[in-house]
Amino acid sequence: MLDWVARRFPEVAAMPKPFTEEQAVWLVRRYSEEDIMRIVADMDNKQATRNTSAYATFCSFAARDTVLKERREAQEKLYSYEEVCTAVSGGLRFDDFEITAVRRNGQNLWRRK
Repeated sequence: MLDWVARRFPEVAAMPKPFTEEQAVWLVRRYSEEDIMRIVADMDNKQATRNTSAYATFCSFAARDTVLKERREAQEKLYSYEEVCTAVSGGLRFDDFEITAVRRNGQNLWRRK
């Protein structure tokens, strides 16, 4: 990851406190390659390289990243059967949901895949 950042985004690699190997390992374990690429590109595009720490800047951008936020919300929210039917009539597919072992009022709850 560090080589990729240095080649593709030299300004990010040249920040006063660039990514360390330990931080890079942590990021790779926590985020997908696609997410890392998108967030580092956003940092470069929005001139966040004026900040001091690449790692702190990455964490700030990740906290505000809409793709990650939508993914977190989709994984955390559980839906009743009626809510799934409403979502399906609103344009989603039944295949976008999976049933869980969690029950509320005797009914199984669903989660978005």
